[in-house]
Amino acid sequence: MDARVEAWYQAKIEACEEPIVREMAKRPDRVDVKLKPLPARTPGRSASRDRLANALRLAATSLEHRSSALGGFYRRMKARLGAAEAVPATAHKLARILYRLLKHGEAYVRTGLEDYERKFQARRVRALEKTAKLMGYELVKKQPVPSGVS
Repeated sequence: MDARVEAWYQAKIEACEEPIVREMAKRPDRVDVKLKPLPARTPGRSASRDRLANALRLAATSLEHRSSALGGFYRRMKARLGAAEAVPATAHKLARILYRLLKHGEAYVRTGLEDYERKFQARRVRALEKTAKLMGYELVKKQPVPSGVS
């Protein structure tokens, strides 16, 4: 090992506050000394909770190409927030569904993409009408033009 690299490692070991790192550095049979300790678990978080969170994130990611209401939700969130924020948002939605299933015994009613899109469109129209009313306008639906008129 280069003298500069060895000096750098020694400085890092001496600066480290973790006693286990200094103890490991004293053992000559250990060459691969880890300079940083592993991050401690957050108090109150169990390994099973982490596994559940990982499973929900994986399930959320797999919804991207599904033609279901949850797939539409994921794609809408991905377009609006980006993939990094869409995955936890969808995983949270899945967690809420799972909680209702387990806690209250509610049956899961699978809604199709068409039904989800229709409800979402209706929510958007209501929001637009409300905004127009606040601004003093009236939102009027466009009338289709008859096909025989040029």
